Amino acid sequence: MLHVVVPEEVKARWKAVRIVVQDKQSGRDLVYTVDVGGRFALPDTALQVEVTHFLPAFGHGRQKLPPAFPASRKIPEQRS
Repeated sequence: MLHVVVPEEVKARWKAVRIVVQDKQSGRDLVYTVDVGGRFALPDTALQVEVTHFLPAFGHGRQKLPPAFPASRKIPEQRS
């Protein structure tokens, strides 16, 4: 079994996450900001999202993992 230990200073650094949802009818991406430990209901659905933990992308040595969502892409943000 693999155990991941996250230092407290890393846990304390991120307070919220951004969740990207694509509207397939309009083709638009919507971004929702959800506090770690929080939850929100996706509008017009029965889906609820709960963010219990967040572990940021990390790299090993000089190799870095690419971001899941490129920062250069501009997307309208909606606060839950």
